[in-house]
Amino acid sequence: MLSDFDIMFNKNPFALGITGAGGKFNLPAAGQSAYTLLPCQINPAKNLDNKSPPKHPFLIQIAMKTSLDVFYYTLPCKIHCFINANQRLTKEDFQTNW
Repeated sequence: MLSDFDIMFNKNPFALGITGAGGKFNLPAAGQSAYTLLPCQINPAKNLDNKSPPKHPFLIQIAMKTSLDVFYYTLPCKIHCFINANQRLTKEDFQTNW
């Protein structure tokens, strides 16, 4: 039986990662489906892969760990996901992070 389900983002050029224990959640019963939100944040100390420049479209590699094995897959991610409408971007933000 499938158990111990966890999701994490592998290192990426935008340093996007799941915060806290957000990737751990209970699986629905067999034949059922469920939706959940994963709290994400940009964390250069933990998730930055500065050896690979961003590509278009930006793909994020996700590792899904279960009691059976670890599965890897990629998902497209749009750039607007990285923009905070409540924070003004400056030239220094781009120079520091790129």
